[in-house]
Amino acid sequence: MMRRKIYFCKSWFMAKKMPTEVWTKEQALAAHKSGKPYAVLVDSQERPSCCVEVTKNYVGVDFLDEHLRDYLVYVFQRKQESEKLFLSRINYTEYDGNSDRIKFGTLYLLKPDGSVKVSRETFIPEHCLETMDTSTDVSVQYETFPEFGEYDAFLKIERG
Repeated sequence: MMRRKIYFCKSWFMAKKMPTEVWTKEQALAAHKSGKPYAVLVDSQERPSCCVEVTKNYVGVDFLDEHLRDYLVYVFQRKQESEKLFLSRINYTEYDGNSDRIKFGTLYLLKPDGSVKVSRETFIPEHCLETMDTSTDVSVQYETFPEFGEYDAFLKIERG
């Protein structure tokens, strides 16, 4: 995978569509080593294509559209004291035109046993919630906790 430009910050403020506090590489490295939260902006500091949030037991990835709205979110959680993270949640959101109003969203809650709970919620034109249970092969939904600066494995949109 081609190496992408990355920037560091304390966090990404979704409502204001901007970093809360821009950090140096050294500040982010200190947070990474101590297990404290920090964020990685990919491709641009002002208009990132995605934001990776890293904590001691969690990696979250918000894929952003041209309006800096999170249209796809992946949540990876550490299992016990393992170096492996499991993709436990996927959230896909579609917006109403250029606005921040959500048209519909689909939430997938995955478990290591392969069971998946799917919730699809429509807001426009009228509210409707559908849920279902299914199962899938989740063997490809594990990633190793990232070394500092090595986030490419989490930036894959297609996850199998």
